Amino acid sequence: MVQIEIEVPRPIQTVLLCAGIAGVVGFIGMGTTEGAMGGLGMRAQLVVKEAEQTALQIREQQEVLAHQEEILRSQLEQLTRQHAENADSPLEPAYWAARQKLIELLQDKSAAEQTLLASLQQMWQAQGGAAIASVGASGTIRLQWPVSPDEGISAKFRDAGYRKRFHMEHFAIDIPVPQGTVIGAADDGVVLAVTDQGMGFNSLTIRHKNGFVTLYGHVSAFLVQEGETVQAGQPIARSGGLQNTPGAGWLTTGPHLHFQVLEDGQPVDPLKSLPAVPGVQ
Repeated sequence: MVQIEIEVPRPIQTVLLCAGIAGVVGFIGMGTTEGAMGGLGMRAQLVVKEAEQTALQIREQQEVLAHQEEILRSQLEQLTRQHAENADSPLEPAYWAARQKLIELLQDKSAAEQTLLASLQQMWQAQGGAAIASVGASGTIRLQWPVSPDEGISAKFRDAGYRKRFHMEHFAIDIPVPQGTVIGAADDGVVLAVTDQGMGFNSLTIRHKNGFVTLYGHVSAFLVQEGETVQAGQPIARSGGLQNTPGAGWLTTGPHLHFQVLEDGQPVDPLKSLPAVPGVQ
């Protein structure tokens, strides 16, 4: 049996590395967080949030590895279906490259395990940093759509279908859009982290005025830098999500934007903060 060492990222360290120590001190002190809870209260909350995330991550890793062949076959079926629907797409070479990579992973268990573990850890790193950055956030969240949901939502918050397919919770919404679509900031804020993992899970996080954080995942290109102040609707990145392309990682529902909202250390349903769109619930 192949031995797998469980390596869980440290969200607190992640956010310190992403934003810098001075930046973290600054954004923790913003608003009422530090004044209301005091330094000790903040640290206690951080410890609790990190422990909760670590426990969840261990369970998710075990589930994903236990069903890795099922997950990869599901990805291959989805890729084949998407290619059939977009036979004349300029991304056709990328589809074939992704298909070949999935076949190779299905034939090599060790490589598949390492690939899936890397994708998980990259996602956890981004989400953990965003969660810690949002501790203390409160108030009304009003957002605008970062991309137009013309094709609806392919995976909802805590989507049962996503859970069945990937054997892990989905704490975001997936908005299907063509590869390379311009992503706009969902609200005014400051860019906390621009995380480029190459062919892995690329993401961008923004902290907003009430302390809540938005995370944009499966990004194929970045249009802003860490520390930059952005306005609602301002172009910040380009979407990705096609397997085996920059920014996608290997746990993806195809070309789309992974959009996550975090408040006080917890993910919340983005649809509750976005304008209603006919046919999108």
